[in-house]
Amino acid sequence: MEIHVSRGKRFVILLSRVRCEQELVEAIETAAVEKKDCLCFIEAIVHKDDTGKELLKWGSRVSAANNRPPNPQ
Repeated sequence: MEIHVSRGKRFVILLSRVRCEQELVEAIETAAVEKKDCLCFIEAIVHKDDTGKELLKWGSRVSAANNRPPNPQ
């Protein structure tokens, strides 16, 4: 999916959701070659049974941190 946003300059954002290795390879190739001048996000959809304990713990900490209000400094 491409999203074009205009704010004086033209930005192109590419969002790819991948569910398997082949889709990931294609998304990386697209981001590295065809869309190298764009901001690219690749979201990997991974079943929790295919991840290790460390990744699940890290994901939980990131999720908790994202739900906190900002820390005014």
